[in-house]
Amino acid sequence: MNGIDPPQPTLFPVDVAPVASAGQRPGREEQVRRAYDFLQGSRSSGFTKQELATATGWTLSTVGTYLTKKWRGYVHREKRRYWFRGIERLSWEQFRELHSQVDPAARGAEWYGSTQERADLDFVGPLDWNAADTKTRYGILKTVLGMSNCPSGGRIVVGVIERQGQFDFVGVTEEQAASFEQTRVVDFLRANSDGHIDVRIETPSVHGKRFVVLVVSPYDDIPVLSRANEHGLRRGAPYIRTEAAQTKIVESTVELRLVLRRMLEIRSTSRESR
Repeated sequence: MNGIDPPQPTLFPVDVAPVASAGQRPGREEQVRRAYDFLQGSRSSGFTKQELATATGWTLSTVGTYLTKKWRGYVHREKRRYWFRGIERLSWEQFRELHSQVDPAARGAEWYGSTQERADLDFVGPLDWNAADTKTRYGILKTVLGMSNCPSGGRIVVGVIERQGQFDFVGVTEEQAASFEQTRVVDFLRANSDGHIDVRIETPSVHGKRFVVLVVSPYDDIPVLSRANEHGLRRGAPYIRTEAAQTKIVESTVELRLVLRRMLEIRSTSRESR
């Protein structure tokens, strides 16, 4: 009317919140809140760095820092996408507290208080690695072998006792924590496995209790096999973790495909980057 075009609505990309005004970034807490909402919505699909940066207003550099430092222990990568493990169990207040911590691994972890073990999570009672008997050490080795062959790896938490189907997070003593010396433990694991095992040992304090966490990365090139042939392990066998939190020998073509999938993805990515 009157020769003047009516104002057009402002369009924003899907899933991207509008910025208050040109050149103005949302406040820090608003960005953290956007990250929380975004991660809740990407539990099944995963996300890329760019998608997270777009949703929050963070730079790619900031996103990279969160993925490798502040969220270390929570995030795993598969192909070119990331997943934030345990976000469904974190309230907004807990997630916000995670961002206020200097080192989240030293102040808390999503596994604390978990009511069940998973393919990527296993609990072990308090123990001293130096005093542990052979059967106990080989039991941990078996779990590491299974997690190494899983797409997301996993974590073994030492200091958790199961009582009548409930987990009691009792922790370990400082002496027990100190016994899990990185080189000593990893040397044992690698001496009894065929293939490269990547395990990082952390000793976080959660709610005033010390724990030992063996962070197991998925295999880097080819699946890992057992070199041991005792205490329930079979030399030359590949192991895998099940959703029922059991570690077992690969016995079916379906399980074999799961183990080999990562190797095929690694080689495909390698070819694409050439």
